[in-house]
Amino acid sequence: MKVGNVLVPLGADWTLRGMLVLYPYLHEEGLYSGMGYKHRKDSMHFEASEELIEKWRKLGMLY
Repeated sequence: MKVGNVLVPLGADWTLRGMLVLYPYLHEEGLYSGMGYKHRKDSMHFEASEELIEKWRKLGMLY
């Protein structure tokens, strides 16, 4: 994910303010950010939680 056409490099120890602003909203929807990865920071990366994937499966959104 980019903010203002800027992509945070993989492994960077910084992130964009826009990512910090978006995170609570995305997290509320069941997405997690790579900002907190221990070994290799990846703040542009968001992934679906197991709960969200299960919800999508039950709704027939996954094949």
